[in-house]
Amino acid sequence: MTVAADRNRTQDSGRELAQWLLEAGRRRPARQLDLALETGAAPDGVRGAAAPARRLLVKQTLMLTALVAAYLQYFYLNVLLQIASLPALVIFTTVPN
Repeated sequence: MTVAADRNRTQDSGRELAQWLLEAGRRRPARQLDLALETGAAPDGVRGAAAPARRLLVKQTLMLTALVAAYLQYFYLNVLLQIASLPALVIFTTVPN
């Protein structure tokens, strides 16, 4: 190969790389993954990746809900105890005849 042919080959690959980068920048990764899942072209590790993430989200949501419920029960019980611990106030009045 001559030096001129090698230089042209390098410039062509640079143009191809620039074109590929432009196309890759325009693509949306989520859409590509959806298409791959629909056509069955996705790798095996990608297909099951959504299920564990969703399971983790559901677990975290349930744990947060349980924590909020426990705090609200504690707060309700605390208010009830404060009301019960109030001193009794007895007032005697006369009844007119």
